[in-house]
Amino acid sequence: MKSKTIPAIIIAVALVILTWLLFFNKKEQQTFSIVGDWKIDSFYTLKPKDTALVNSLAAQLVDDAKKNIIRFNADSTVRDLSSGDSAHEKYYLLDSVLFITKDSVFVPNQFKRKNNDAFAFISPDSSVMVLKRN
Repeated sequence: MKSKTIPAIIIAVALVILTWLLFFNKKEQQTFSIVGDWKIDSFYTLKPKDTALVNSLAAQLVDDAKKNIIRFNADSTVRDLSSGDSAHEKYYLLDSVLFITKDSVFVPNQFKRKNNDAFAFISPDSSVMVLKRN
């Protein structure tokens, strides 16, 4: 009887550990969707020579910008709801790059997911915009 109890306990513990690991691994693999309404949380630049000027200007404008709501739609259109403009830009997300149309040309922006409720994208001119889910 003792000879079967120890292997049974080891197998049971192994199954519990495996189940626990699979459960938490599945939670981490939840897909991130950019679709929805987002508000501008912050804006800054990564260029060393322009950092002080741009960041001080950005600090003055961020409060107004936080009122802006940007909507990423499932049909790959994006729109600034606060502007009142009905024009839609196009976007698509590929790996870690967010492409947004500007003058009918897709412009690549580095994309970094912070969590399920926030992401940042870095434009080609090294300015960073952080958006939070509205």
